[in-house]
Amino acid sequence: MKPGPAVGVKVKRLLVQNGEMEDIQARVQNAVNSMITQLDQECLRKMQGDMYRCGASCCDNVNSNMEDVHRCIDRCSEPVNRAQ
Repeated sequence: MKPGPAVGVKVKRLLVQNGEMEDIQARVQNAVNSMITQLDQECLRKMQGDMYRCGASCCDNVNSNMEDVHRCIDRCSEPVNRAQ
């Protein structure tokens, strides 16, 4: 038994809807990627730079013991860890 014309119309409509959904999905993905790039450039990079400079200053203190230096470095990385 052959499918009637209504089945062909439904299949065609589903294909159009799938194509539209792919377009919508691509637009959403592009928007998310753009937002992530903007956050990285405007916020995260500065925070990471601050973290590394802070960690380097922890290492500059030659009078601190190794545990104190590690705690200092951990404190420096807390803002970046929270942001990520």
